[in-house]
Amino acid sequence: MSLFTNNASLVFILLVTGALSLSPALSQQGGSAYHPPATKWGAPKDNPNNGNIVALREPKAMAGLPDFTGHAKFIYGSVRDWELGQGWTQFFHVQEPREQVFQWYTNVFQGADWKITANNGNQIMAKNRDGNTAVITVVDNKSPTTRCALTIAYFIPKK
Repeated sequence: MSLFTNNASLVFILLVTGALSLSPALSQQGGSAYHPPATKWGAPKDNPNNGNIVALREPKAMAGLPDFTGHAKFIYGSVRDWELGQGWTQFFHVQEPREQVFQWYTNVFQGADWKITANNGNQIMAKNRDGNTAVITVVDNKSPTTRCALTIAYFIPKK
């Protein structure tokens, strides 16, 4: 099953795309503002030119999703309000191997509060009892201090 065939995947794509515009490396390159399209969840609230993306200066705990217990360093993140809910995206560098991090989140999602809706070995998507959706992406990172990069995208629908 492709991760990009359901609604939560599109939210993830929009969240990551919005958060990438906050990256210090990307913002130094100049470039124009990203204008996300209206989606099934509605257009972004406020204005269409990223004015509603708020940068995170520290990691934010997500409801029902435990913090990774390994060695993760928060890099940056963002939160964005949508008409149908709120999306969070956080980026981390991790010292543990990619496979270990991915397995840790797989085990979390196999718990009673989550249902895995997609898994391709690099990304895992799950929905909890409250209807919140989490997408975890783990990729190798070849650096002297980091073994992998972890992205957590989390969408909380309005009740």
